[in-house]
Amino acid sequence: MKKSAWLAGILLLASIAVFCVGYKTIYALRDHVDIGETTLMGDKSAAAGLQATAKLMGGNHLIWDADFPVDQKTAVRSDFHFSQRGESQFSSGDTHYDMSLIVRGAAKEYNWNQLTEEEKQYGFNRLIEAVTERTPAGETHTETEALSDYFTFYPLSFSLMLPGETATRFYSGESYANDPGTWESVGRPLNEKLNSYFKIPVAGEQMRVVVTKDQNGTVTRLESWQVIEPAQRLESGIWTESVVTDTACYFVVGTTVNGYAYDTSCIEGGYGVYVLPYGEDTVDAGGLANFYPVDAEKAKILDISQTEDKEKLLLYTEETGQLMLTVLDTRTGTAEQKLLLCETAGFGSITTYAAADFITVIQSDGTFALLTIDETGRMTRAFTGNFKSLDPSSGNMAVLNGYTDMGYDQNLTMAYEKGRLAVMDSPSGVDFYVAVYDKTGILYLGRYICSVATPPSFNAFSLSWTDEGNKTAT
Repeated sequence: MKKSAWLAGILLLASIAVFCVGYKTIYALRDHVDIGETTLMGDKSAAAGLQATAKLMGGNHLIWDADFPVDQKTAVRSDFHFSQRGESQFSSGDTHYDMSLIVRGAAKEYNWNQLTEEEKQYGFNRLIEAVTERTPAGETHTETEALSDYFTFYPLSFSLMLPGETATRFYSGESYANDPGTWESVGRPLNEKLNSYFKIPVAGEQMRVVVTKDQNGTVTRLESWQVIEPAQRLESGIWTESVVTDTACYFVVGTTVNGYAYDTSCIEGGYGVYVLPYGEDTVDAGGLANFYPVDAEKAKILDISQTEDKEKLLLYTEETGQLMLTVLDTRTGTAEQKLLLCETAGFGSITTYAAADFITVIQSDGTFALLTIDETGRMTRAFTGNFKSLDPSSGNMAVLNGYTDMGYDQNLTMAYEKGRLAVMDSPSGVDFYVAVYDKTGILYLGRYICSVATPPSFNAFSLSWTDEGNKTAT
């Protein structure tokens, strides 16, 4: 019996020892992450000196922070930690403050019967009210009406998000979206000012309205939509882009509503970049003005952004088939620079990637222009290229297509130094790609994948050129 107990004890100790050694060996591997590379195009030496970091996430709990030289396979460093509560795979990023102009729509049946007489005059409700009055009790009635029969100018509303001392401030052109105090002090005055300032004549749309009433004459169904052709549903809206500094909101508007070019001559200050000053707890509706006029017959505004220090506005326009950048001083409205970037793609949309010392301007067809920023803030066009100019037969074209849509891509990052632009992205979330460009075109494209058995998702990327890489750059 004693011999059996002694033997059992030895076996137990041996099992514990094996478990401990195995646990220690396996657990030690938690920090060991390999990232394999496949060269798809060019020479990886073009990425010499390029340092990448990435957060790898297995679900929301297993997290590796890895960094490595892009041109080396064996120098990956990773730190592992387990998050009991879990971390989001997507960063919420900074709050986006902005201004939007909206063509006021119409109410629906669920709230129509609760509207006040004043609210029934908001937006397109005036037209809706006329149709409901012509609808008999117990029937469904449909009408198609020309907007121009009821409105001379589009009825506008707005949404405005501004930084506050303790929280984001939100204002709307709809009374229900504001507390009573801010509606009377900010919402209503600003809404009235915008409607008097932006007089945009209605175009050729019609509105189709379907109303159903019960036997008591109560509206039980209400549908409305704008049409140009009988079968085509459209939503009216005015494209708006904006930037917010510490003292003002600057915004631009498009030149079309529902595809119709509108008459900008009725806008009080004309076409251009508009400014709306604001203070700590107020918005200066009376200060709304045209900060920088633009001739609508010669230029089409495509976008507006700002430099990191908020001292300059970056106005992108299409002029005679060319993509132009005008750099404006936010204090004076003076045009400090005007640069030709490249030929326009013809689709009228761009996205930008901005860093402290460079900006990449990307058109929807993949063409891009790289601008460098010197210590004085002056910009110079370094070179142009095309993210989609890869051989379609190789399958690589699809890899870089996502770069042109990176306005919604939190994984995309870039780095520029001494003539080389590096771009890193993870379109699928489980692997990522690195490309290097210079003025001659693409120098390198590589695909990277993690060694973890169940590939984690990649996010929170960053890129940087090291001094070693700068020595090799020309």
